Amino acid sequence: MAHGISLCKNQCPKTQDEWERMQKIFYASAMGSIMYVMLCTRPDVSCTLSLTSRYQLDSGEAHRTIMKNVLKYLRRTKHAFLVYEGLENELVKSSKQATVADSTTEVEYIVASDATKEVVWINKFIGDLRVVLNIANSVTLYCDNNRAIPQAKEP
Repeated sequence: MAHGISLCKNQCPKTQDEWERMQKIFYASAMGSIMYVMLCTRPDVSCTLSLTSRYQLDSGEAHRTIMKNVLKYLRRTKHAFLVYEGLENELVKSSKQATVADSTTEVEYIVASDATKEVVWINKFIGDLRVVLNIANSVTLYCDNNRAIPQAKEP
């Protein structure tokens, strides 16, 4: 999605005629196609897909235009490829937070806790598979909030 373009509820159809016209457009189908491509080969469109999928049930002309632009981008760059180096053992996750936090320290602590739980689960899962002979017991968890780090270290 181009810099400076924003999506909001005001861009959704306001009249019954607009809504009926937008229902004839296969917005959800286009999103599904883009999601398939994103999961298989093109993680570079994940942010745009995340933003546009919020308006799946009530999409307007602006939302449709962005979807068309993403499809055009994918068509123009189908012979291009992305190279990711140095991400062999890193997990990256992005999602909207389900709870309301009072401070950034609390947010960072919640995220660090969730990441730790996921690492423990993955280590146990790999251990149960008995495919890898030696699983590293220490995992480095990065946190950029100086107040959340001591809070996470307390017993």
